[in-house]
Amino acid sequence: MSESAPINIGGFGGIDMWPDRTADAAKIVSGAGQIFGTAWAGLSASILAAEKEVGQGLDEMSMAFSASYNAYAKAVEPAAAAVQGTYEGLGNGGAKAVALYRQADQNASARFRSSG
Repeated sequence: MSESAPINIGGFGGIDMWPDRTADAAKIVSGAGQIFGTAWAGLSASILAAEKEVGQGLDEMSMAFSASYNAYAKAVEPAAAAVQGTYEGLGNGGAKAVALYRQADQNASARFRSSG
């Protein structure tokens, strides 16, 4: 089904939506979370393996780098681990909003038809 305009009964109202386009955008957002999650799983495993191999550092310079790196890694890891769930949640929320919007539009249209 192709949309030529957003749902807007009577040409007024402040909440207009292109449901098909919004649903597509919600899928893209959710998909981005899945893509990131898959990539992060592989990358984080590789990073962890490399960290174990190096340990605390091989020489003075690598030990200084490790100390600084480890402080930032502790902040980045939980944020990166949360990306997938966050984006999937946003995408799922968008999909739910589209479904609710369509249902509300159908309910309102049915009331207009039955009152006339």
